[in-house]
Amino acid sequence: MTAQFQPHPAFQRFMGWANPRARLLLVRAAQGTGRFWFANSWIGDGPGEVHDFSAKSHSDCSELEVLDQQLAEDPNLRAAVILSPGHTVWHLALHAPVQFAEQRDLLLSLDEIPILLGGRAGSGSEAADAIFRQCGGWLIAARKLAEDQQALEPALQLLRGGLSMWLAHRDPHRELSEAAILSVFDEATVAAYYGQLTTTSHTVGDLVQCGLLQGFGNGGWLMPEMVRQLLLERVRLAGAERMEILEDAALEASISEQGLIATAEVAIARQQWDFLSRIVVGKWDELYLLDPMQLTELASQIPSFVARSNAYLGLGIRLLDSLTHDKSGPQFPRIAPNYGNDRLAQSLRTETDRLFLKPDARAVTVGLLEMLYLRFNGMYTEAGEASLRLRDALHKASGAHEMESSFSALIHAQAGNSLYLAGSEAEALQSYELSLSHARKTGNAYLLSDPSGKLALLHALHGDMDSTRKYLDEHEQHIGQVRWGQAMLERGAILARAYLASGSLDSDQMRRELGKLPRTPDSDEFWSVHAYLLAMEKISSGLTAAARKLVYRMRQQREVASRAPLARRLLDDILATAAFVDHTYLPDDLDRIGIDPALLALKHLSEGKPDSALAELDNRGPFTGLRRGGNLGQYARMAALSPEGATPGLAASVRQAHADSGSLYEIAMLKMLPGWGSIDSLLEMDSESARRLGRITVSAESRTAVRPLLTQREREVLSHLREGKSRKEIAEQTFRSENTIKTQIRSLYRKLQANNLKQMLDRARTLGL
Repeated sequence: MTAQFQPHPAFQRFMGWANPRARLLLVRAAQGTGRFWFANSWIGDGPGEVHDFSAKSHSDCSELEVLDQQLAEDPNLRAAVILSPGHTVWHLALHAPVQFAEQRDLLLSLDEIPILLGGRAGSGSEAADAIFRQCGGWLIAARKLAEDQQALEPALQLLRGGLSMWLAHRDPHRELSEAAILSVFDEATVAAYYGQLTTTSHTVGDLVQCGLLQGFGNGGWLMPEMVRQLLLERVRLAGAERMEILEDAALEASISEQGLIATAEVAIARQQWDFLSRIVVGKWDELYLLDPMQLTELASQIPSFVARSNAYLGLGIRLLDSLTHDKSGPQFPRIAPNYGNDRLAQSLRTETDRLFLKPDARAVTVGLLEMLYLRFNGMYTEAGEASLRLRDALHKASGAHEMESSFSALIHAQAGNSLYLAGSEAEALQSYELSLSHARKTGNAYLLSDPSGKLALLHALHGDMDSTRKYLDEHEQHIGQVRWGQAMLERGAILARAYLASGSLDSDQMRRELGKLPRTPDSDEFWSVHAYLLAMEKISSGLTAAARKLVYRMRQQREVASRAPLARRLLDDILATAAFVDHTYLPDDLDRIGIDPALLALKHLSEGKPDSALAELDNRGPFTGLRRGGNLGQYARMAALSPEGATPGLAASVRQAHADSGSLYEIAMLKMLPGWGSIDSLLEMDSESARRLGRITVSAESRTAVRPLLTQREREVLSHLREGKSRKEIAEQTFRSENTIKTQIRSLYRKLQANNLKQMLDRARTLGL
């Protein structure tokens, strides 16, 4: 070999294990690997030549047999033959020592790349590493990048020709090329991947032998970026449906062998954004259960241009941020929503209508996005309707596909939240029960704690104390095992226990439970229950004005969120309770249809109107309000039928109802009615219950407000003043003189003990006028 001739960079490595007695080299490698250079390196300075059979027929081996004979006759002769990818000439090895050089032998290793750089600027290990990651050991492309590391496109084009022709012979059915979808290459992952796709058992060794993988790092394998790009171009020719199958198989294989988080981290490191998007969208439920903050972090790594290219991915990231941005929950909507004019809401509805025709996990996920978008943007009624459609789609999807129990549990739990906020208590109850049923199949503490706590709360608000305690017990079994989000999941159970304490008039226990929560309601979606209990605590302490102030402040600060049917009913119930306790008028802005009819009946009874109380109960029934259970409606009916007090028969009925399922709160409300003040003496209760009952009723009597009696016309003027109208406007609309209106306003100032209009309106609101 002459001094000027430099061997192929991979030749020395090849000779380290080659047969020293062989004089015939058969090279079967792709164009672009430096195969002629490699063949000439075999000839060296001795006699011999390189023969190019790369264009000959795969079955044409006659010249090779002649050459084999020449080598046998001349012991000093050496020869190298460039074969086509399809040549099969292994039988020659039966007659004489023959050396075979395959594709993997000609591809440069990372350690051989610096030979091409030749000491040029930027020829350090980082440059070699960058070149190797881009094109691996493909000589033609590596040379181009060694000259100019920015010449990625020219290098890719040089590589394209050789790789395309090579694969046309070596991988005609594209099965090996489909490995480009994978992010991690090890025996287990590759086996799991191909196990889902084909009966052929492809291995890492097959990919290495074909030259698609190269050794890299400490025993690992690398598919160069340019090789991956060209393979993906080839695979995409099979169509979008095949690509989706491959992506699903790659995701399942990687997760089964590498783990979910590790798979996502590899995708981030390699900037495989489509793959990462697929993880976030396809495995959101598993990631959420692992750690929602981790899911948020992964989602934040997805570039904005990728998120924008997929409307649902972008929406999912925003909604996820709302769920995990703050432990207290999503931020309240500030602008009153308009469902009909909301383009995204309409687009989501159109898409879910289409997907729900043949629902699968993806369709259900899009349905979840629709429901959450509506709920977080204050469209509570529409979110409740979307929940019912989502629940139906999940049921159909579960019949057609094998759905994970964890996925179903999460969907039903969120559907329950939307239905409850929308005021559909019976449907919410069913969703929470379905969620808990699926959660029990998983044994996951998070999935078990969430619906059990919500079921405890729902049953508490509906007056079913036995069910409340049952679900609280189940919640307690699991909440201690929750790894993250414990404070969030405990919220429902804390509120349920506080409600139980409220029902038993245990003010100390109620304060202890509420003390576990923020002093004022935060942005948790069930903030209205918290506000309700805080106001109940104030009423129990004789601070009915403070309870009203809390309600009005919440409604002012959370104007849109306060319109949720659940919030509206709870806050109206509190105002009605305060009005009953301190004998003030019901505020004009109450939604009387939503208030518990038992409360309205009690209010009529306190004003000496038993017929109106009965009408209230008969028109809507005693159990059609917020509280479906409990005895308050039954007690109100008894008092309406006997306003002068309890007869022996009625007393026995109260005694039995209270013993079976009663609460001290209900007895306290009944005791405040005219004629029924001694009902407690007819009941069998322990000394502690008697003490609590006596304390609350004495407190109620002592704080009864001195409320001025306004004429109907004064109340009418007060209503107009509250709307900001002038004396002249009021006179015109009531068909009275302006002087008459002036006189009535003076009377209002006097009766309400106010010096100016603002003070008068504040005083009227405090008194419930």
